[in-house]
Amino acid sequence: TPSMIKFLKNAKEEGWKILGTSLGKDTLSLDNLMINNELGQSIGNENVILVLGSEGKGMRPLVKSLCDNLIQIDGAEDKTGNVDSLNVSASGAVLLYVLKLLQSKGDA
Repeated sequence: TPSMIKFLKNAKEEGWKILGTSLGKDTLSLDNLMINNELGQSIGNENVILVLGSEGKGMRPLVKSLCDNLIQIDGAEDKTGNVDSLNVSASGAVLLYVLKLLQSKGDA
């Protein structure tokens, strides 16, 4: 973790935007990210680092504190109830797709 903290701090100093995934308060839903033109455009036009927490425990507090924005991918309701979150590979795929969409909007 110390090397990750150092990496993220250096990246921020160099102008990279850090997006993390999280559940709960202080998060921005993926839907809101897509419709928030100012933030979406900002993210689409910047170099971005995605930080995905581990399944179950999520991100360490220090890593979370270095994120510029925390994104929550809202779960879907199924026959057994609500799904809180996706596994880390599915979350990564969804976020990479959304970032690509935002970047293509920024290029237009």
